[in-house]
Amino acid sequence: MASDWANAKLIVESQGGKFLAVLQPVAYLGSPNLTHLPEVRENELLKEQFAFVYPMFKEELKKAGLDYLDLTNIFDGQEILYFDFCHVSPPGNRKAARAIADRLGHLSRAARAKTSKKRVN
Repeated sequence: MASDWANAKLIVESQGGKFLAVLQPVAYLGSPNLTHLPEVRENELLKEQFAFVYPMFKEELKKAGLDYLDLTNIFDGQEILYFDFCHVSPPGNRKAARAIADRLGHLSRAARAKTSKKRVN
C-alpha cells in the first residue's frame, strides 16, 4: 500500500497536483465510543490485526518519505459515530472531511508561499 501511495503521489504531482495520503480511522484504534457496538468491542482478532498492521504501515510510509494525515484518533471521545468497525455517521464523515480539508488548505497555502518566494527571487 505504501508503494501504491508513493506511485499515486508521483502521478498526481507530475500533473501539478498535491497528493495527500490519509490513514483512515477504524474503531479498534484510538478511543472512540463503542458502547453501542458489543460485536465490535468483542472482536479481539480484528482488534489485534489493526494494532499489528497500522504501526508497520506507518513505518513503511516513513521509509517511503510519504507525508500522511493520520486520522486514527479523530473519533476519540463520547460521541457515537461508528456504525461498525469502519463506517461512520454523517457527523463522523463531516469531522473527517473537515480534517482533510484543513490539511489540504495548509498544503495549498504552503505551495503558494513557496511559489511566491520563487517569483520574488
